[in-house]
Amino acid sequence: MGGMRLGSLKTNLTGRKFGRLTVVGLSHRDKKSVSFWLVKCDCGVEKTVNGQSLQRGTTASCGCLRREIMSRVMRGAFNR
Repeated sequence: MGGMRLGSLKTNLTGRKFGRLTVVGLSHRDKKSVSFWLVKCDCGVEKTVNGQSLQRGTTASCGCLRREIMSRVMRGAFNR
């Protein structure tokens, strides 16, 4: 985590689960002090995500959920 102190964070998200994403640890903060977290999706993909997006529910997977939903929609459209 590059020497960043988790104690200075308002909320430590490490270990928490948001949708399909489990927070592995703090990745970095941007120039505006927005925290970005390393997460691991249930499908195995790791990515860095804005902490506010996790907490608001805007981000719930690595993108695999959207692909699954679109696949179901497309299959349903062609099975009519």
